[in-house]
Amino acid sequence: MIIPLAIVLGIHAQGKTPDLETQLERVEAAYQPFKPGADPLLSPQGTRSNASISAKFEAIAVKAGTHPIAVEAWIMALISAPKNLQRENHLIDKILLTKTVGQKQFARVFPYVVFMTTASSFFETGAKVLKVVDLLVAKAPSKELGSALLIFKANSMDDTNDLKWDVYNRLVEQYPGTLAAKEAREIILRKKHLQPGDVFPDFISKDSKGEKFRLTKLRGKVVVLEFWANWCPSCQRTIPIMQGVEKTFDGQNVEFIGINSDGDASVVRELEAKYNITHRNLVDGSPAGPISISYNIMAWPSFFVISKDGKVAYRSSGIDADGMTKAISEALK
Repeated sequence: MIIPLAIVLGIHAQGKTPDLETQLERVEAAYQPFKPGADPLLSPQGTRSNASISAKFEAIAVKAGTHPIAVEAWIMALISAPKNLQRENHLIDKILLTKTVGQKQFARVFPYVVFMTTASSFFETGAKVLKVVDLLVAKAPSKELGSALLIFKANSMDDTNDLKWDVYNRLVEQYPGTLAAKEAREIILRKKHLQPGDVFPDFISKDSKGEKFRLTKLRGKVVVLEFWANWCPSCQRTIPIMQGVEKTFDGQNVEFIGINSDGDASVVRELEAKYNITHRNLVDGSPAGPISISYNIMAWPSFFVISKDGKVAYRSSGIDADGMTKAISEALK
């Protein structure tokens, strides 16, 4: 008796799924040294490095056929593939043809899709990679999961891109009640209000020594907030310039506060020693840290000068030493 291939594949997908899952888990384990870490933004360069592993993921995806596990295998094949336009296009086309995404598969690929969203420039097909994100949003097994991906997409887009704000508005309108919709609403409000003359919202954090920090405790002083990171070349070039600005106001009623996005407190202390930074630095962990996310920071370095009464006196992306010096002098008056 001859059994049609389609039936064979169907039986294989339904009856042998545990075997495929086991194979997938083994390949993922082999990929472990190359995969994105807890925060893919901090180490994206280690993720596009193994053609043979990518091929193994693809082989599993082909075996899975229309089973939900296929989408996980295809996405892993894309994430692990070396940077190559033809290869990426092939894999993305396969992902976009996927009809079913199970909740289990969605949960397992979620961190990788976040990586694709926040580091799309590491793919030759940068813009096309974001279509994979849109696919997963459309097929998300719950509004909470779909909206979580959308907020990552919006946060990764350039601040001057009007589409970014369309995504935030979509979150508010189409995903009410989700955490992402709440965050989007706050970002929209902050975008409108964090302009010169507006009160800078209070926040609580910890510095590199583990000591608690609260912005409103500095009322009565002029405060300069600097969002910076060692992975940012512009920030590195800015350090000596900012040290010159600090020296200009040495002994005056001005507090310089760094907000670092490199890692934990020990990392920040090492950087303070490396660059001879003497002012206080808060630990935000990553570009997706709570302070950076709360104030919609999309460029590093970014600066705010806050007046004695807690209002924004000056803001900029990138360093303008003369403009900042003038703003600080005016705020001191």
